[in-house]
Amino acid sequence: MRNMPQELADHVLDYHHADVKTLQSASLVCRSWSLSCRVHLFNKLDLCIFDARTVTRQFQHDDLDHSCDIALRKFERLDAILYEDPTISRFVHEVEVDGSFEQSKSLRALVEGALARILTKVAAMTIRIRHLSWGQLSSPFRHSLIFACCSSSVSELEIWNCQIPTSALVHLWGSPYGLKRLKISHLRKATEDVDDMPITPIIPPTSEDNHFVTTLHHLETLVIETSLMGLILRLLVEANYTIDLQTLRHLQISHVDDISSVSLFIRVAGHHIETLEMWGPSSPDVLCGVHESIDLRYTPRLQNLRLLGVLWSPTSSPADCLNAMFDNIQETYRMSHLYILLSVVKKPRQKLNWNGWRSIDRTLTRSYFSALQHVEVVIHLSSAGPKALNLGKLANHFPELSKRGILSLRCQ
Repeated sequence: MRNMPQELADHVLDYHHADVKTLQSASLVCRSWSLSCRVHLFNKLDLCIFDARTVTRQFQHDDLDHSCDIALRKFERLDAILYEDPTISRFVHEVEVDGSFEQSKSLRALVEGALARILTKVAAMTIRIRHLSWGQLSSPFRHSLIFACCSSSVSELEIWNCQIPTSALVHLWGSPYGLKRLKISHLRKATEDVDDMPITPIIPPTSEDNHFVTTLHHLETLVIETSLMGLILRLLVEANYTIDLQTLRHLQISHVDDISSVSLFIRVAGHHIETLEMWGPSSPDVLCGVHESIDLRYTPRLQNLRLLGVLWSPTSSPADCLNAMFDNIQETYRMSHLYILLSVVKKPRQKLNWNGWRSIDRTLTRSYFSALQHVEVVIHLSSAGPKALNLGKLANHFPELSKRGILSLRCQ
């Protein structure tokens, strides 16, 4: 196999990627299995014990220590490889860290130590952190996470289902110089705070290649999917000394129930937003209050607006609330695409409240919205509700948009 073409060797080895015995045999005779020739295997480091989202509680309880023992050997081998050939770390593009090891009492410290050593050796572009309880982590491991996030190579940071105090959050997202995309999902409220964390962001020791930089960085995409949305938005506004919110182009927010925080954030960061996506809350009354408080005049460059989870019930029509978002626009607006997902909540024999839809039609056909090219309204019918909705009746409430040929109605 000494003269086998590299492409053919790659195909053979990839075909047997799950056959450990075959791969071990191939490594003895195939020179192309050497680390220097297969650095693409290190593009993503999955530093997880197991996927906690796909296993049962019984499996976690019975086999956690065994899984941690297997993972520990893999982590130690990876740490040794990165130590023996530091150039491999340049090919690491994505790192995912999982906190399921916290449940293991016997191997937890060893796993944390191995992960901490690995994190200080890589400079990834994407870092994903999930299932972490910050207060349960050792101080070296917490600092290794911040060390990894401080790299100027980090452009994307995702935090999913973690319990992290506000001081640590500011350290994690306030450090990456090149951070372009930040996503925070299902954040759990932390009652504890970390005493050994200073107020100013931690900067790791300066490396020889000088890829750690401290300066204002420009966030372009922000995704918030958590019930603690208000807390996150307020922290971002207060962190404007490290994050330039004026560069934000894409904003996606779920669980829009904190009226004041959303309104304040859009006033501060909405000037350059081009795509805005919002998922409504569970209450129609709160929905109306939110839409009346969100002033689109602070988003003059907005091109795509997506409103999802807008509730429509027999007692409440969202039309007036939606119209309030557009009615105060008194100058030419750049919005070209509008997408509205209506969630119909009613029993089969109940009648919906149809009031207010014509007002939206009149508002969106004013000269200020001449750039509008497509309005798509999608009706989502719940399983307990009606099987169909009279789209023709709804279309009759949008005569001007229908006349321009830019209205699209459908059920799903």
